Amino acid sequence: MTDELKEMGCSCHNHPPCSFCMALTEEEATILWNGTMDDLRAYWRKQPEPPLETEDTDTMVKIGGQSFRCHCTCNVFRKVKTNHSKYVCNACGEVYKGE
Repeated sequence: MTDELKEMGCSCHNHPPCSFCMALTEEEATILWNGTMDDLRAYWRKQPEPPLETEDTDTMVKIGGQSFRCHCTCNVFRKVKTNHSKYVCNACGEVYKGE
């Protein structure tokens, strides 16, 4: 959070800044201070999600005995370590949920 925000209070309250504004990074606080909450939401939507941690082995998924292909035509996937019912395409990173 910027020193200016700390001195002036947050954009939604006067002194002291609220816990929401105190948790913002300096860049996020500047966006909120100079714009609106919608600007901050748009900034958050643009941030890439961290990649999912996958197992080290490749898997070919079959559905009804047929090889499944991603929309990018790849048919090789990796299981997500934290959720074994999800698979990540090796080529494009698209996530699929297994049943």
